Amino acid sequence: MSSKRRLRSFISKRLTTSDGQNPDETDHPLMFEGYSLPLDLVMLTGGGPETFGEISATHMQQIDSLAPIAPTDSVLELGCGIGRDAIPLTQVLASEGRYAGIDIIRPSIEWCRVNITKRHPNFSFFHIDVEDELHNPNGSISNLDVSLPASDASVDRIISQSVFTHMFADEVTHYLAEFRRILTPGGSAMTSFFITDEAIANAPTHTAAAIGISSRWGDGCYVHDPARPRAAVAFTRARVEEMAADAGLRLRSVSLGVWSGFRSDFHPLCGQDMVVFERES
Repeated sequence: MSSKRRLRSFISKRLTTSDGQNPDETDHPLMFEGYSLPLDLVMLTGGGPETFGEISATHMQQIDSLAPIAPTDSVLELGCGIGRDAIPLTQVLASEGRYAGIDIIRPSIEWCRVNITKRHPNFSFFHIDVEDELHNPNGSISNLDVSLPASDASVDRIISQSVFTHMFADEVTHYLAEFRRILTPGGSAMTSFFITDEAIANAPTHTAAAIGISSRWGDGCYVHDPARPRAAVAFTRARVEEMAADAGLRLRSVSLGVWSGFRSDFHPLCGQDMVVFERES
C-alpha cells in the first residue's frame, strides 16, 4: 500500500468508534515493543491494531522532522492513549528527561501507569475527566475547565495527535493558552489539525477526498457530520492563526496532510495537517 493510501486509510478510521469491533478479537493482546497491549484500549487509541506500529513510527518521524525532542527535554503529550508514542519515546528520552501523558480515557491511563511508569519512572500519566461524547460521555468537567498538570514554563515540547480535530475553537484556544503557560521560552507544540479552505469545504462528496468536512459550524469551522459534529472538525488557516494569536503563541510552521484528497503538495509523513506553535518569550 502506498504511503498516500495508507494515510488516507488511517484518517478514515478516525471517524469510526470501537462500537463495530469484533468482541472475540479483544481477548488477544497486541505485542508492541515488548509490551502486551489490551486490544480494546488499542482500538480506542485510533487506527486499530493492524496499523498501530506503523502509525507510531510515522509519529516519531514527524517529531524528528518537524519538532525534534532532545534526550533531556521535558515532554507533554495531550491525548496519549495507551502509549503509542510514549513507548517509543522511552528510547528517546534519557533519565534526565521527563514525559507526562494525558488522556480522558481512564483505563488507558491506568494501563500506562502500571506498565510504562513501572519500567520508566520519569514517565508519568494523568487522567483528566473531560466530558466527551465520543470517548468519555460521563466526564465531570469540560475542556474549558482543564488546567494541564505542569508548572509554568516547565515543558520544552508538547505533542498532540488527533485531539484538536475533535474540538471547537473556544476549546482549542483554551488548550493553546495552557500550552503558552507551561512551555519554556522557545518551547514548541506540534499538534494535528484538519485545515480547510473554500475549495475543500465546497467540494462535492463524490470527489476523491478521504474525508468530506463541509458543514459550516461557526466562523472558519466545518464538521464532517452535523449529527455527530466532534467526529471530525476542520478550521481554516486564518482561524488557526487567530486562535494562536489569542493564546499568545506564534504559528511556526504548517505541514499539509493528505486527508482532503485535494492537495498535491502534502507532506509525505502527514495524514492530518501538522501545525507547530512556538512560545517566543
